[in-house]
Amino acid sequence: MRVLGVDPGLADTGWGVVDFDGGHYRPVSFGTISTSPKERIQDRIYTIATDLGTLLGKYECSVVAMEDIFFTKNITSAIPVAKVIGAVIFRFSELGVPVYLY
Repeated sequence: MRVLGVDPGLADTGWGVVDFDGGHYRPVSFGTISTSPKERIQDRIYTIATDLGTLLGKYECSVVAMEDIFFTKNITSAIPVAKVIGAVIFRFSELGVPVYLY
């Protein structure tokens, strides 16, 4: 099974692809998707969701593991991340790939 792991963020979204054979994980690739605060938020979110969808197809991943939202003191910074998570879940749902939040 090939897994796409996602650490969502508006400025930087981290991603990694691993193969899992039932007992061992093997790294395949990793990187970040960066967006500029000079762009409109909807354009930034669109870029992240689109790029992750492209990565999903490129690496032929069958499942997505994504970090769920959490915050401690600053809920304002959590709101844009929540928007990213929603858009990414929507994109993967369109592609028929299950998403598990952790």
